[in-house]
Amino acid sequence: VQTENLRIAGQSKSIVQVPVSLTFSEVFDTIGSVTRGDSIDYRISSEVQFDIAGIGTQRVPVSAEGELPIPKLPRIELDNFNVKELSFSGAEMVASIRVQNPNSFGISFADASYNLEVNGNKWINTTLDRDLNLDGSQSELVTIPIQLNSSQMGSVLIDMLKGEKEFQYQLNGSAKVSANIQGFSGFETLPFNLTGTYRLD
Repeated sequence: VQTENLRIAGQSKSIVQVPVSLTFSEVFDTIGSVTRGDSIDYRISSEVQFDIAGIGTQRVPVSAEGELPIPKLPRIELDNFNVKELSFSGAEMVASIRVQNPNSFGISFADASYNLEVNGNKWINTTLDRDLNLDGSQSELVTIPIQLNSSQMGSVLIDMLKGEKEFQYQLNGSAKVSANIQGFSGFETLPFNLTGTYRLD
């Protein structure tokens, strides 16, 4: 219920704004998991009360309809491991993580934290030092330098020195995500958790 008073002069018009605030996950959890489309039809119905001199209080139904874009969660994947140096004392590598926006509208991706485990060994626990602003259907590659000693790498170091190419990984963390469209409010922290097998080139 909105109780703001509005005075309209004779033979004139005015715009009444009805505030609607949505979060990324509210829309996704409600409708994004049951439809594969990019948008859904909506209809808002309300009632406006007028006090008209000589007539009294009158109630007038009003409605509006249109399309609401359905947000899809950003896609995060381990894109590449580049082993720059490998020895018995440890390794120097660069991990590349791809962040993709599958939506038709832009999103902002901020304060991302990453935890990476390889064959059960913790390799990365870091926070991205910059924000990402991705247009619709755009992706960006984030590179993270890694320098590990032999104890941090564990048995993976020996396996790599022996020529082993496949490793099990788990990449998890969280990021603040916002949709760059009217009606969606602020940033919302969303978690991610990926597991898989990576094969070195």
